[in-house]
Amino acid sequence: MGALEIEKRWDLLLDSVARLAPPAPPLVLCGTGALEGSLRAQAERLGLDVRFVGQLDSAELVGAYNAATCVVHTRPDEVFALALIEALACGRPVLAAGGGGTPELLGAAGVLAPAGDPTAFGRLLQDLLGDHERRAALALAARRRAVERYSVERMVRDYAEVVEALGEGRG
Repeated sequence: MGALEIEKRWDLLLDSVARLAPPAPPLVLCGTGALEGSLRAQAERLGLDVRFVGQLDSAELVGAYNAATCVVHTRPDEVFALALIEALACGRPVLAAGGGGTPELLGAAGVLAPAGDPTAFGRLLQDLLGDHERRAALALAARRRAVERYSVERMVRDYAEVVEALGEGRG
């Protein structure tokens, strides 16, 4: 989910999936961008079953998340990844690069991989795909984390506390 641009490290995702035990599962990439042509070529070269579905509207995006076995996020330096918040909100297990703000964002609701290491990503993805119980536990943890930390109600409460503190001269 996201722009098909270099900083998202889609190439790492494709390299990681290529390391899975055959047959590799189908992969769906949602988004558009400058790298689409080179990613299509890489997927073909690696013999991967990749569907490029383009930009999705909100309802289609929710459907795509809900259809996913898991969500893999390979960008190593994102501070607050909206795609990860969306995946959590949809209760999807997440495997993500352990850099930027991602470890704090996911907490124990996701699996972290060393950034830039397709072998580690592939191994962790293989483990996750092969463990239905772990995926189910992560899915529950993901949804719980989204509600507890990233819901509209939580944001409104947090903003209200900041405004109240400023009004009392504490900020």
